Amino acid sequence: MRPGDKLLNYTITRRIKAGGMGVVFEGEQTWGSRRKVAIKQLLENLRDDDIIRRRFIREAEILEMLEDPRIVRILGFDPDQDAFVMEFVEGNTLSDQLKANPTLFRQPGVLVEFMTNLLDAFSYAHNATLTIEGRTERGIVHRDIKPSNIIVQPDGSPKILDFGISRIASFQSTLTDPKLQMGSVPYMSPEQIVTPTDVDWRSDIYSLGVTLWETQTGRSPYPRVTTHEVVVEVQRQIRFDPLPPLVQLVPADTANDRQFFRQLDQIITKATAKERDHRYQHCEEMKLAIQQAFNTWLGNGTDKQPVENEATRVRPASEPILASALSAPAAKSIWPHASLAESAVTEQQPVESAQSVPDVVAANRQQPAYGTNAGTTGASKKPGRTAAYGLAAALLMAGGIWWWQHKPAQPTPKAATANLSPPATSVLASDATLDELAKADSCLDVATNYYYGRGGLPNDYGKALRGFEQAAKLGNSDAQNRLGTMHQYGQGTAQQYGQALYWYRASAGQGNPEGQKNLGVMYYLGLGVPKAYPEALKWFEAAAGQGNAEGMTNLGVMYEHGTGVAVDNAVALKWYTRAANQHYARAQYYVGNLYALGKGVPQSTAKAVQWYQLAARQGDTNAQRELHRLQQSW
Repeated sequence: MRPGDKLLNYTITRRIKAGGMGVVFEGEQTWGSRRKVAIKQLLENLRDDDIIRRRFIREAEILEMLEDPRIVRILGFDPDQDAFVMEFVEGNTLSDQLKANPTLFRQPGVLVEFMTNLLDAFSYAHNATLTIEGRTERGIVHRDIKPSNIIVQPDGSPKILDFGISRIASFQSTLTDPKLQMGSVPYMSPEQIVTPTDVDWRSDIYSLGVTLWETQTGRSPYPRVTTHEVVVEVQRQIRFDPLPPLVQLVPADTANDRQFFRQLDQIITKATAKERDHRYQHCEEMKLAIQQAFNTWLGNGTDKQPVENEATRVRPASEPILASALSAPAAKSIWPHASLAESAVTEQQPVESAQSVPDVVAANRQQPAYGTNAGTTGASKKPGRTAAYGLAAALLMAGGIWWWQHKPAQPTPKAATANLSPPATSVLASDATLDELAKADSCLDVATNYYYGRGGLPNDYGKALRGFEQAAKLGNSDAQNRLGTMHQYGQGTAQQYGQALYWYRASAGQGNPEGQKNLGVMYYLGLGVPKAYPEALKWFEAAAGQGNAEGMTNLGVMYEHGTGVAVDNAVALKWYTRAANQHYARAQYYVGNLYALGKGVPQSTAKAVQWYQLAARQGDTNAQRELHRLQQSW
C-alpha cells in the first residue's frame, strides 16, 4: 500500500515503520470525524507463507477480543489485503523515550505509576477469556514484551502494541515451530530460548523484569545483537547470569534513593529468575512489590509516613525482626521437607543454588565489623494434602465454585483471648465427612484464585476472605493460616490481631508448620497477646521440627540474641545452617554473618564470602552489599 490507497473506510496518508512481519501506515477515516488510525499490513513477501499469514490473522483476532484501555484496540480487518486497522496512539515508544530522557523513570513516583499501569494491563491479558476456533480459552501470553512495543502516551500512561507472536496460554497452537525461537533476544526468558513452545505468562513477567531494569539504566542489559556469535553469547548470559545490580550502575542522590534501588534490584532479581517457578507467579504480585518499595521510599523521605504494620514498622537496630507471615497467602512450596532427625548440623558446606524465593518481612541483625545490613528474603514450606483429600477436592471443584460464589457472607469468629495456651482441638468437627474436607479444599482453591486474581477470577480480597473463612471453619489448616495472615495485615478486612491469633492457633493446633511459625511470631512480637518468648520458642521449635525454614531461622535469631533463652551461638549456627541448606537466602546470609563475626565458629572471611555468595545469587541485597564491601563477586 502507498499514500492515497484505500482500505475499508480509511485512506493511507503515510508510512510509519516496518517490522519483521508487517509494515505500519498512518491512515485517516474517510467520513465523519476523519480520525487518524494506524494500519498494519503483512509484508508482501510473507503473504504466501500460510503459517505466518495465519499468525498475522491471529493477532487481529486477539486484539479484537481484548478490551483494556492500555492495550491498542483493533477497528477493522480486511482479509483481502491482509491488513487490519488499529487506533492511532500518540506518543513515543518507551525505547525512544529512554533515549531522549534516560532519567525520566528514575523518579520513583513516575516509575511506579507507569509500571502499575503496565502490570495491570498484562494481568488483564493473562486472565482474559477469548474464543478461538470455536473454543473458549483463557489467557494471552505476549512473548515479545520490550520497550519498543510499549508506547508512552502524552499523559505518561503506557499502551501495549504488537501481539503478533502472542499465544493463548491454554491453547496448543500449531503456529509455532518447536525449534523456532519467538521474541526479541535481549528480552527472552530462558525457557523461550531452550523450549520456545513451552512458555506461559511467567515468560512475560521475565520480560517485564528486564524492561524494569532498562527504565532505570536507560539501556539494554546486553550488547546489540548483530552477529550469530553475539546472539549465542547473549543467550548464554540470559540462561545463566543475573542482571547487573542497579545499585552499582545508577547514581543515587540520597540514602533513601539507594535503598529504593536496592528494593528494585530485589524485585528485578525475582522477576528474572532463571526458573519460572521462582519468579512472581502473576503480575499482581510484582505490582504489589513495586508499590511496597515506593511506600517505603515515600515514608522514609517525607514527614508523612505510610500506614504502619508489622511489615513496615520501624524498629530499633537492636530489635531483630523474625521471618513473619507473608503479606499474601504463600505460594506452593518449592523446597523439600527436612526434619530435626536429619543431620545434626553444626557446620556444613554450602549447597550451590541459583534459585530465587518469595519475599518475606525483613530482618535487622548484628553486623560484621566491616559493614551494615538490613532485611533479606526467603521462602517457607507448606504442608501437602493427602491424596484422598486432593481427589475429592477435584471431583467437587466445579460444584464447590458455584456454591461458594453464591453463598451468603459468614460472620468472622470472635477475637481470641490473650491466654498463652494453644487450642486443644482444631476448629474441625470430629465427625467431619470426606465430602466436607473436600469442600474445604475446594473453597481454599477458589479463595486463593480470588486473592491472586488468577484462574479467570478477579482480584477480590473480600471474596478471598469469605472463601478462606468457609474452608477454615471446615477445618482446613492452610485456610486457617491464610485467614490469619489477612487479619494480621488488614487485607479485605480491618487489621485485627485477635482474629489473626485465633486462626493461627487453630492452624498450629492441627500441626500446620506455617501456622505454628506465624503463631510464634505473634507471641514474639506481642501481637494480640502479651509478649511471651517461651511460647514463641515452643511454636518455632514445632515449625522447625517439620522442616519449616523460617521457623528454623527464627530459632537461630532467638539463640543468637538471647531472646527468651541463653545466648548460644553454636545452636544459632545449627538452626541457621539447617535453613540455609534448604536454600533459604536469609539463613545463608546469617550463617555468613556468624563466620564474619566469629560467633560460634572460628572467624573466617572466606567462609563468610562463600555463604554470602549463595544468598547474593538468590537476590539477597544484604549479602550483595557485604560482598561489594569485600570486593568480591557473586
